[in-house]
Amino acid sequence: MTCATRSPEKRAAFATKYGCRQAESYEAVLKDPEVDGVLLTTPHTLHADQVVAAAEAGKHVFRRETLHAHRG
Repeated sequence: MTCATRSPEKRAAFATKYGCRQAESYEAVLKDPEVDGVLLTTPHTLHADQVVAAAEAGKHVFRRETLHAHRG
């Protein structure tokens, strides 16, 4: 398991608590050949681009909600 966040302090604390490897960025996680899938816990406004990036990297994507388009 690998974790990533923009805050090095939060990343280190999470990695220590859950026993996972640290990655400096989401992009680094996607480049990691040992990672099969990602769990998105970022703000939902970022998910569409993150899902596309993960799919392009050949990763499975897990989210709490479904993706949907908002139309105004």
